[in-house]
Amino acid sequence: MQCWSKRLAACKSFGVGEWLANGLGNLTDYLRVQSAFKLALALVLAYWIALANDWDKPYWAGIAIVACSLTSFGESIYKGLLRLGGTTLAIVVSILLLAFFGQERWLFVAGVAGWLAICCYMMFVTSRPYFWQTAAFVVPILVVGGGDNPVNDFTVFILRAQQTVLGILCFSLVYAILWPVSSRQLFEDGLRKSILLHKRLLSASLDLLDGKQALEDVPKLRIEAAEQQAVVESLFDAAVIDSFDVRDNRESWRLILANMAALDRVLQRLCLEVHDVKDQNKTDEVQLLRDAILETDARLSDVEAMLTGRSPRPGNQALQLPSWDQALAGKTHFERAAMSVALNNANRGLRIAARLQDHMLALREPSAPKARTAAKDHKLVPSPIHLLNSDMWIALVRVQVIFLSAVLCVFFIPGFPNEAIVIPIGVSIAMSLVTKPQASVSLLMVVALVLIVLVGVVHIVALPSLTTFWQLALLIFATAFLIAYYTDKPEQMVLRFAGLNLFLVGLQTDNHQQYSFLFFAVMAIGLFCVLTIIEMTRYFPISLRPERRTEALIKRFFASSDFVLRNSLSYDASPPGWLRRLLLRHHLSEIDTIPGKLVPWLAAIPDAAKTHGHEQDTLQIAASLEALSSRVLEFVDARQLPQAAPLADRGRSAFRDWRLAVAGVASELVSDPGAIAATDLEKRLRSGMASLEDKIETVLNETEDAALEPADYGRMYRILGAYRGVAEGVLGYTRRAAMIDWPQLRESRF
Repeated sequence: MQCWSKRLAACKSFGVGEWLANGLGNLTDYLRVQSAFKLALALVLAYWIALANDWDKPYWAGIAIVACSLTSFGESIYKGLLRLGGTTLAIVVSILLLAFFGQERWLFVAGVAGWLAICCYMMFVTSRPYFWQTAAFVVPILVVGGGDNPVNDFTVFILRAQQTVLGILCFSLVYAILWPVSSRQLFEDGLRKSILLHKRLLSASLDLLDGKQALEDVPKLRIEAAEQQAVVESLFDAAVIDSFDVRDNRESWRLILANMAALDRVLQRLCLEVHDVKDQNKTDEVQLLRDAILETDARLSDVEAMLTGRSPRPGNQALQLPSWDQALAGKTHFERAAMSVALNNANRGLRIAARLQDHMLALREPSAPKARTAAKDHKLVPSPIHLLNSDMWIALVRVQVIFLSAVLCVFFIPGFPNEAIVIPIGVSIAMSLVTKPQASVSLLMVVALVLIVLVGVVHIVALPSLTTFWQLALLIFATAFLIAYYTDKPEQMVLRFAGLNLFLVGLQTDNHQQYSFLFFAVMAIGLFCVLTIIEMTRYFPISLRPERRTEALIKRFFASSDFVLRNSLSYDASPPGWLRRLLLRHHLSEIDTIPGKLVPWLAAIPDAAKTHGHEQDTLQIAASLEALSSRVLEFVDARQLPQAAPLADRGRSAFRDWRLAVAGVASELVSDPGAIAATDLEKRLRSGMASLEDKIETVLNETEDAALEPADYGRMYRILGAYRGVAEGVLGYTRRAAMIDWPQLRESRF
């Protein structure tokens, strides 16, 4: 590092061109150099072993290395094992398909299509989608690559397994010896980052509670916290492989992750609710809420300290939040309701933080009592019903259309180029688009054709002049190093995979080397055809343009909200039938997941459809729906709380009228997500809330205080606060909806 710094300084002092100085300055990024060097070395090692053993298609091992080479050893091994497991399953399925349907063309096609449908479904069901993605795209490679000879098919199966194992072993060896990066360290660093984001949420909550302008962009911060939580959970499986300690204590770590997920949801709600109870007068109840937030922050600091090897505080303060009658005297009903909801979630967050502290203490100090408390607050929403997931069905239909279109082109277009490449590449890209449906391949078409031309020139002009393996190794190493070095960012991974895979396939390196211009011409035509088919599936049979999907997701969100508001379970209602429970569970899952799904689609909509032309403005829409999601889920929880008989009997009609009125607003937004002006809706909601508060006042005046306990008031104010929160959430969305030019978004194209 110092050497490169001195050279960079010397270049600048002698006036060497700025481009050279910048290039050497980039090389000081040590981690990028390490990562690129390890990838390139693993590729060279795999080619050396494959060619030394006279194995065909060594690029299969190279592709396995490119696909599985990640930052840390554990991540790479974990993904490599998933790829190996998926390849093994694909081999078994391919043998069965050829055994049963080898002589029946259409039954064979139907069998492959059915297997792709199963894999597509499983990608949504399991937490390891890459396993099923591999099991899907390897089947066409095997059944098409063997040609018409069954003996050759079996040879291809064995060769694929050999090359996949070789690739995994090569990068495992290189990544374990050269500059190994601990997956456990990455996991714990990610966990610390998640804790810091939660502490920033708490800090923003304190600012809002004091009536100040929060220093953070709170909606953006909420999205970042949710995304980081997903990153930490994905790193855990790699850490289990890479660390004996994490593996031995994996159940405790899973409890920590479950509590972190619960804390994320609770703090998201709390950050929304403290805005409604901000009080410039610094009353006692507000101060108690501040104390709860500060104590939660302190407990998270203890967890962070234990993650870094430091000791926590010598003693923990047992903070008892006030009872409802102590904290809520002297306020209007809606002020009491807002405080009730905020206190409930502050108390819940404090309990979760305490559990986190106990779990971490048990991990770091073996003498400490083992904490085995389950994260009861983790299951804040039901698990999804995958068969009702429309995104899964859209992805499944798209995969089938791409596969069947490629097959029909091969069957019915005379001389269709290179079916051994067209069908496998089409299925491989289709399965990759299952998890990223917003991606467009139009740019990839241009990049791929340019890369094919460049690789073709290298293959025909440079490759014949290489007389030894070490010359070939230098070519592979230099090209892989440069591509990996300049495509190290997460958003550049698609370009890295495309560039390296096309380079390795295009070289066509073998012990019995052949050079053919026709191969590249046919490959370019076939690749262009399959990419054209894939791009067409953005418009037919289901439109996957960002403009259409954005509006469709928002409509789905409000359709689910409308259903939940009208049909959510009440404590005093008769047990619902299985169909209603099933539908309610599905709609709650939709409300919980759609805001996250909406983010990439909003980022991809055209600038012409953005009112101010800024991506961050449109992402505020996703943040507002995420806020409304928290409000609706809080409403579902609160509505199941038992209410005192006098309050329930006399207030039922008032609550019902208000609930149906808000559901009516959600129904209007289903018809047109941008139809309601925020000013008009605010007048309607304020008028409705005033009317509801008057009715609650009448109910309380008619009810004797002796008939009610403090907890009865608390539950009543929680449900009142939940109703108010849903209304405020809908209003927040309508204010953000103006950031999209809806007529421009719906402009017809095709």
